[in-house]
Amino acid sequence: MSTMSRRARIIVFLAQLTLLAPAGTARGAPPTVSTQSLRDSLAEDERAKFDEGSRLYRESRFAEAREAFLVAYATSNDPRLLFNVAVCDKALGRYARAIATLKKSLATTGRPLPADYTQRAAEAIATLSRYVAFLTIESPLDGASFSVDGEPVRELPVALETGPHVVVATKDGYEAATQTVTAIAGEALRVTLAPAPSTKPGIATVTCVRVARCEIRVGDELLGAAPVTFSRGAGSYVVRATVNGRAWSEQRVELQNGRVVQVALVGRELPVAHLRVTTDRADDAVVVDGQKAGRSGIEVEVPTGEHRVVISRRDGPSKTVDVLLRDNETRDLRVTLDEPRSGISAWWFVGGGALLAGAATVVFVATRPTKFEGSAAGTLNPYVVPAHANGGGR
Repeated sequence: MSTMSRRARIIVFLAQLTLLAPAGTARGAPPTVSTQSLRDSLAEDERAKFDEGSRLYRESRFAEAREAFLVAYATSNDPRLLFNVAVCDKALGRYARAIATLKKSLATTGRPLPADYTQRAAEAIATLSRYVAFLTIESPLDGASFSVDGEPVRELPVALETGPHVVVATKDGYEAATQTVTAIAGEALRVTLAPAPSTKPGIATVTCVRVARCEIRVGDELLGAAPVTFSRGAGSYVVRATVNGRAWSEQRVELQNGRVVQVALVGRELPVAHLRVTTDRADDAVVVDGQKAGRSGIEVEVPTGEHRVVISRRDGPSKTVDVLLRDNETRDLRVTLDEPRSGISAWWFVGGGALLAGAATVVFVATRPTKFEGSAAGTLNPYVVPAHANGGGR
């Protein structure tokens, strides 16, 4: 389109919109609906803002006029004032914003609108629509939210000023999908955005309710005084709060990648117990209720009740022990991970095994290695002394 033809279209557009002003409106004043009755219906301070906006509009100070009309609308809630706001938007070249403002005035249900106002607002929207593009946004994800140039989209299609715009689709737990589009007056645009699952860790903000100060732990990590925010990969975490050093509340929190959760701990001072875990090696690892507690010799404070303790050795054995702790109890748990020894020498198994395999009626008493004395060894093992049934024999 040539520059001259575009300018001609805009002149026609301005003329059409100016014709929307009701009869009797002063030349140069912003077109409004039933100006006199609208003005008279306003309170004194609202009327002052209305007059200020009209004066600023006549002086071509459109942005300031718009603000004055918005202040009058904010206190009066009369949707007819939004027509004046839209006219200021038109004068500033913000046609898409003018359309949104007029649609907002028609959607207001606080009071009935005069029929002539509804008609004129609809005609103004139709006129303005020639100078904007309309964008439809789609996503394969249910519940995705959209924004254009940082402004949330509440209605589709959305009117866009001519030129480039950044369109974003977001959903909790997903990475935002972004696309830049170029709007051309009179065109309809359509984009499809599919946010990808987030790889970022989840975030939790933790507060305590009905206490002045509480300390927050996640597992064995002290985060400090609430409110605190922590970030972890997807998974299940136990969040504990202490007040004046005493266990007060705990809650299991499920985190998902890319999601933010709010955790409000409500509780009371909980009875606690102390558990000391000692093993036969100082570097054995101790885990209590799935949370790493430390090494052998550690003492931990836990709520009363049943707890599972797992003691393990690097590249070695491990042992699981369930303990039941009562209020204010201190329990010493001593665990041995070394393999037990039989205390019986290997010679007994070698000698005794050979004899048992061939002797059914003779009982042998294994004592200690005995030196054999005699001229012939015979068939007996020289390290076993026979014990006869009558107690005799050598």
